[in-house]
Amino acid sequence: SQTIKVPGVEGVEQMQITVVSASPVPYPKFISFLEKLEQNRRTSQVSSVTISPDKENRDLIRFSLIVNVYIRKAV
Repeated sequence: SQTIKVPGVEGVEQMQITVVSASPVPYPKFISFLEKLEQNRRTSQVSSVTISPDKENRDLIRFSLIVNVYIRKAV
């Protein structure tokens, strides 16, 4: 299984997902993505963010996120 049990929370497991930009994106588009992630009904937590400017076009960025998604297991 790709999930691990969350200590102290019965029936809840965590799955870690890494999201990496496939190509450079404008910063406002990245912020929009984060806002949509924040408004998602699923319970998740961004645990790490890495942002770096594109070497060829400084108006674009590359990013990676580590997102912890929490899942309640059916009993």
